[in-house]
Amino acid sequence: MQGIIFTQLSDLVIDKWGMTLWNEIVESVPTKSQGVYVGTQQYDDEEMLEMVGRLSEKTGVSPEDLMSAFGHYLFPKLAEWAPSAMKDIQSFKHLLLNIDSIIHFEVRRLYPDAYVPLIESKEIDEGVELKYISKRRLTKVMEGLIKGAADYFDTQCSLDFLGEAPDAENTFVYIVKTS
Repeated sequence: MQGIIFTQLSDLVIDKWGMTLWNEIVESVPTKSQGVYVGTQQYDDEEMLEMVGRLSEKTGVSPEDLMSAFGHYLFPKLAEWAPSAMKDIQSFKHLLLNIDSIIHFEVRRLYPDAYVPLIESKEIDEGVELKYISKRRLTKVMEGLIKGAADYFDTQCSLDFLGEAPDAENTFVYIVKTS
């Protein structure tokens, strides 16, 4: 996982619960990085999942809710980090329909070794259908990112998670409706 994800998780924990808790989590999870992350480096996915599990134990917030809150927190930070990609995005709906072709294209260009999920999107009568395709299966982070993007674009949205596609492994389907 890209280091920027870890640095943003650190920022979220410090902002919400303080540096002491972040230090406790780093000390309690055996990691190769020892809790020091560089945004451009790659780190083991399990490291983040273990940290979220430990954060859940310490705060009493479920891992699912933590992952969703993290996604929500993360979107505006990523938007700041990638202004060249965001300059072409005109609205929340435009973002949803172009995540892979604009945002993930830019990530792959800057970080050829980064693993980014595939996002397939299409406009439907109910709104936008999104297919999140990833071996990581971080559906709650995806949901938080969508809600964070809606807030970023000052747009009301509802999100229906339809579950895993029966005909495709690691493919999760959402319907996003805007008002």
